[in-house]
Amino acid sequence: MRNRFDQRLALLNHQPSRRDACQPRFCRPDGTLPTGFRAGVFHLRRGKNGLPAFFCPFAYDILMISDGRGRGDGMSYRILFVCTGNTCRSPMAAALLANKRLPGVEVKSAGVFAAEGSEASDQAKMALREKGIEAEHRSSLLKKEHIDWATHVLTMTSGHKEMIIQRFPEAKDKTFTLKQFAAGTDGDIADPFGGPLEAYRAARDELEALIDRLAEKLRTEL
Repeated sequence: MRNRFDQRLALLNHQPSRRDACQPRFCRPDGTLPTGFRAGVFHLRRGKNGLPAFFCPFAYDILMISDGRGRGDGMSYRILFVCTGNTCRSPMAAALLANKRLPGVEVKSAGVFAAEGSEASDQAKMALREKGIEAEHRSSLLKKEHIDWATHVLTMTSGHKEMIIQRFPEAKDKTFTLKQFAAGTDGDIADPFGGPLEAYRAARDELEALIDRLAEKLRTEL
């Protein structure tokens, strides 16, 4: 078996501890292996974080092999938030996560029906400003380049998720609703577009709680 479809899997001649075996230093971003590794028998599994892992019953339990989704020695998480017009929910989510300044995490946003180059809505900017965040944003229509760039595509609604998977089948395994990925729950984030400032504040607060959970999840993987 090969990881990343082109690299052999391996074990250490001198097996590390179960704890050490899961550390990023035992894999490299180009898929090559450090000196001292030898071939081994692995079974593909999904790790608890949804990323690929490999199980070897004859050595240690889990060795995470980076496939570009996880950071692992210089790699980064590239999070793409998606909503409809890319002027309210997704730019607020992107700004909230970017404001945490997590090392190894890059953030972008786009909209499935967005017009190119629009600023975030005034109410969205005001809601963020109340949290001390200045949103520098121009809307972008979701394109294949966004999908290719992202390691994770996080949508505001299940409808957005379904639309993305239909248009970009290759994104199926990395596309989730934000609630699904961050909190393990179902449900959509209501669109405040056209509503009063209170609607934007409510959306911001809901997003902030989810982004806090998302950030904690990402921190455990970095």
